Amino acid sequence: MGSVKAYLAFIVCLGLYLPVEAQLVSLPSFTVDRRGDSQYMDSISRLAKRRYNSLTNHQQSSHNDTLRFETLLLLGRIYRWWPGRYDSVYYYGNILIQQAQKSQNLLYQVKGTLLHEDYYRTVKKDNTQALRINFGILALLEKRNQDPFIGWRVDLNLSTLYSLAGDYDGALRYLQQAQARLAKGSGLPPTPTIGFKVDIEQNIGLLYNRQNNFAESEKHYLAAEALLTRDQPLSNFGYVYGDLAELYIKYEYYGNALIYARKTEQIWSQISHSSPTTIINNWSVLACAYAGLRQDSLAMVYAQKILQNKKIFKPALQRAYQALYQIYEHQQAWGNSLLCFKKYIALRDTAVQNLEANKLAALQKQNELDRQTLLHEQAQALQAQRLFTLQKQAELDRLRAKIHTDALTKKALLTEQQRRIDNQKAQLLLTRQQSQQKQLQNHFQQERLYRETQLQRNRLFYVGSTSLFLIGVLVLLLYTQQLRKRRSEAILQLTQTRAEANVRILNAQDSERQRIAADLHDDLGGAIATISHQLSQSLQTQSLEELQQKVQRIQQVTTQAGAKVRTIAHNLMPPDFERIGLVESVQELINSLNDFRFRFASFGEIRRLPSDVELNAYRILSELIHNVQKHAQAQHVFVQLLFHEDRLSLVVEDDGTGNSLPLKKIKSQGIGLKNIAARVNYLHAHWQTDASEQGTTTLIEIPYTFNVNQ
Repeated sequence: MGSVKAYLAFIVCLGLYLPVEAQLVSLPSFTVDRRGDSQYMDSISRLAKRRYNSLTNHQQSSHNDTLRFETLLLLGRIYRWWPGRYDSVYYYGNILIQQAQKSQNLLYQVKGTLLHEDYYRTVKKDNTQALRINFGILALLEKRNQDPFIGWRVDLNLSTLYSLAGDYDGALRYLQQAQARLAKGSGLPPTPTIGFKVDIEQNIGLLYNRQNNFAESEKHYLAAEALLTRDQPLSNFGYVYGDLAELYIKYEYYGNALIYARKTEQIWSQISHSSPTTIINNWSVLACAYAGLRQDSLAMVYAQKILQNKKIFKPALQRAYQALYQIYEHQQAWGNSLLCFKKYIALRDTAVQNLEANKLAALQKQNELDRQTLLHEQAQALQAQRLFTLQKQAELDRLRAKIHTDALTKKALLTEQQRRIDNQKAQLLLTRQQSQQKQLQNHFQQERLYRETQLQRNRLFYVGSTSLFLIGVLVLLLYTQQLRKRRSEAILQLTQTRAEANVRILNAQDSERQRIAADLHDDLGGAIATISHQLSQSLQTQSLEELQQKVQRIQQVTTQAGAKVRTIAHNLMPPDFERIGLVESVQELINSLNDFRFRFASFGEIRRLPSDVELNAYRILSELIHNVQKHAQAQHVFVQLLFHEDRLSLVVEDDGTGNSLPLKKIKSQGIGLKNIAARVNYLHAHWQTDASEQGTTTLIEIPYTFNVNQ
């Protein structure tokens, strides 16, 4: 990137040079960092147009033509960085090509064509047309048998196109070819030339990095660092150091990564127009490096800076959560570590899915790339074959002319007798000539048959490719039909599952009614019977003092009965449940236990769910808490609600031994866990219990997308 800026600045300076006799307005230095500034771009474009109009009125000469061509090239590059004005790039490139062809100037004809190539590749995103243009430039250079220090630019364009198509070997081949040509000369001053050499080494290192070849990638990144000089733009150092830091982070060389990331941070702090993306990306590298070296406080600082910044892109956010879950893991904050790890995995999976989609698009591009490359190679082979045939024909004509000239000369110099002898010799030579001619004709015929065979093979290749494509389309249609069939079966199975879930819910409700009846009979019925008995005894009491004592005992039993009524009612439906929601209802349930062993916490952004979903979740938690109180014999119990992006997780952890039995054995002991199972199935949730000697962890995950009314 830095070398491109340096080169563009050089082109502008070269284009601003004016002859002494021309009384023209000099353009200001074109600052790449102000590209996109509409007022600034409009000012320099008007000055460039004024300069071009002045040059068209001057007498034509090699010097004036060069200035005019440079002005057109400058206008094309100005509109290249002007958002919304990209079509002008193609317009001025077209004018430059026409005028350069008229003046037979190969260099500026190629430069104008490169403007077209840049327009199709970066604006229109038409990589196929860009590929044709680059191959056309190479064919033009080969036809003219010259390369005015421009071929290496075409190689860089081709390497970019092959890299976009996923053909890293082809991209590497053209980068190495550009490197070899650039070593012979660039046509530019030393500073931008070194900048392009640095870019080539960086791109080679990037290709090896994408192929997971650490040794070669590090080698070329270090070579790029070695090429940097003091007169290079400071941003060039930042990009090279940033690439090295990301490479070492990828392969967990945290010490080396930290060294280069610190250098990168120092460079971006010195550049006022630094891109926020590069700065945030370097923060993520620093966070991972410090976390890998167990310097948790510094790692936390950079991770928090990333999360607090509004301009966040996914790779930096992924590294931030990677560093955070390592930090919390070092601090044994397992809950926070698990939460950050899940977010890191979600971002990583999204990146992998995007990468797979990009690979599919790259594969499609590579097929078109291979086809264009094959056509280019066939055209070159056919041209070489035609040249060889013409050379053979010219040699044959020369032999014929030589033999005829020799025969006429000898006839004029020799006598009659000598002429007869010469005639015999001429006849002999003619026989030999005819034999040679037949041999040449046979050779020509064989060449023609060979070309026809090659053309036939090419036709067969295209027919075969078309057949394979049609077969692929047919297979895709069959596969689509199979998917539709599977979808219908899945919908039918889902309908059956929902019906079964409804049956289980009805059974669970019947079981819960039975349990409520048992609670009313055993707890409340016994209390009422006790009150009735004590009232009967009170009526028979003679003493007022004894009557007061019995009334006090009746009042205590009545209070206990009221508490039991509230408990039964709270289990059925907590007060204000629909108003306060699931989180506060669970908090009130924990508080009502008045048991120091129980703790409650919620994580994530709290969201309200349909009332029946929240009520079933509440009753699941209530049943789990009741089981822990009754069976676990635990010292510490931690109840958690985790709100994820796509699901709600209910977690109950205890350090007791009451739930360490196998899950199937526990489910067979009562209706409580059967009710939980029915509610889990009704909500299409996932239930997992991990029981060991250290305690029991129960995890139930309820998806947000499930609608119980469907």
